[in-house]
This record gives sequence, structure tokens and C-alpha cells, in this order.
Amino acid sequence: MDIQKDLSYNQFLALLLIYCSYADCKLKKKEKEYIRSKVSQSDYKIIHDYYTKSSDYDVIQTILKYKRKYYSTVKEQEKLFAEMKNLFLCDNDYSHIEEEIYNAITALLRGTEK
Repeated sequence: MDIQKDLSYNQFLALLLIYCSYADCKLKKKEKEYIRSKVSQSDYKIIHDYYTKSSDYDVIQTILKYKRKYYSTVKEQEKLFAEMKNLFLCDNDYSHIEEEIYNAITALLRGTEK
């Protein structure tokens, strides 16, 4: 599978959530469990492997590439932002870094980069 061409919605969601989960440089157990509750084990493995082998720039470019495909409406955007927020809150430790990453990603996805 070519990650750049063939991401399903669940794989896209896994990539976004995995990217967000590493905001504080570590994937916490509860964050991993949350992501795994949203996607299949095979999608999680494929995307986690892609994430660990890719640069930050490449991951962001991949996320942005699927912007129009998977969250073109306000309703779809709000659903995605809620998933991100739920991930950050799942371990009851919403850090300043996580808040900054949430704000940056939502700005990128909305097309309001600063």
C-alpha cells in the first residue's frame, strides 16, 4: 500500500491521533488504548510503522493531503477535532504542549495557519 495514495478514513484518523499523541514526546498507554478503540489493529500497526519511519514534515504533509477528502464540511471537522480533544483528555493530563498541538493542528486543518 502506498501511504501517500491509499489511506482509508480509519488509517487517516490513526495517523492524526498518533501524531497528536506524541505531542509530549511519548505515547501514553491510555492514549494508545484510545486510538486502538477507534481503528483496527492492522490499521494501527501500518500507520504507527509509517509514523515512526517518517519525518514530522512528511506526516503533516500526509495529514494535509487528506484534508479535503475526509473533513471537507464543518460537521466532519468538528467530529475530527472532538476525536483529537478526547485523545488529549483520555489520560486526565491535558498539558500545555498538548493544548498547543491541538491549536496548531486545528489551525492547519481549517486552513488558518499562522
